[in-house]
Amino acid sequence: MNKQRTPREGFVYLAQSGPYKIGASNQPDIRADQIRKGSAIRPPDVTDNIDIIWKCWVADCVGVERILHARYELARDVGEWFWLTDADIAWITNQTAESLGSVSQTPPPDNTHRSRSRREAHTKQRKQVGTISRPPSIWGRVDCLLDALCRLTRLHEPRGVNPDISIALRRSGIPQATFWRLIKNWNERIGLDALARCCALLQIAITDLLYYRPSNDCPFDLPIPHLIPEPLTIYGRIEVVLGRVLAEYENVFGEALGDLTDLIQLPLQRHRIEALVAGRPIQEQIDLPILERTIYVLTQAASQPTPPARQFDAWLRKRGYTPGTVGLVLKYEPPAEPSMQTRR
Repeated sequence: MNKQRTPREGFVYLAQSGPYKIGASNQPDIRADQIRKGSAIRPPDVTDNIDIIWKCWVADCVGVERILHARYELARDVGEWFWLTDADIAWITNQTAESLGSVSQTPPPDNTHRSRSRREAHTKQRKQVGTISRPPSIWGRVDCLLDALCRLTRLHEPRGVNPDISIALRRSGIPQATFWRLIKNWNERIGLDALARCCALLQIAITDLLYYRPSNDCPFDLPIPHLIPEPLTIYGRIEVVLGRVLAEYENVFGEALGDLTDLIQLPLQRHRIEALVAGRPIQEQIDLPILERTIYVLTQAASQPTPPARQFDAWLRKRGYTPGTVGLVLKYEPPAEPSMQTRR
């Protein structure tokens, strides 16, 4: 016998951040803040700019939420996120508690094909670009080059050898969903363990896997990776060196760089930034927007035409923390076995 669901009063709301979120909550503004801070699940296209554009208090918020989800099923991206048309948004934002009580789950006939077209156009765009639809930024961007590296591996293996790189990488323990997000470069947050496994199997440095580009048209050079097809027992680790770099800045310049959270203008990510500086990233994950902005700030500091800046730049390069690369923040430490040493 199925247990009857008890109706619960609350808000049903519509939030905008690339795709639109149709959700139910007693406190939608707090829920939006949780999504910004990364403590709630969100698709890769969602940015930190999340706005609640409509909310309505109803007697059964979960029930109304489910009806709206069913109504716009063809426009669904993932979970509670939808690619809605202007007509869809206008219809939702004009609803009241009384009108929502009689809403049909049937998709509106004049909007169904347009919602589907928007979703298909978005999917096509992601396939063509191969990256998250993050807008161009003065901070530059970090791209995962795993797909290009895998293609190079296939091209440079000896004749007759055709390694199945995807199997080798997934056999290493990288979850399938994580692997495909790395391949498609659909990432805003990446686990350090997955990065270490990729570096170990392809015998590359982290700066070759995650490539920082100061502008979208900046070219890049790829190394020739060499796949290790057999399963490994240890993969090395990704070390966070940001705290070390900031300490040397203070030593050279005679003063601290400043509040990194304010410098990179991500106040809602303070807890993650502070954990990264301490060398203990939350959930052992790196946020690409934080990484991009931190690289930009440190590279600018090292490129000033002053003696301290030149000294700082020389210190960074001597230790492999090259300005303008993710090496300012992350470093791959390979396993201790001589056979597993990677090209630096």
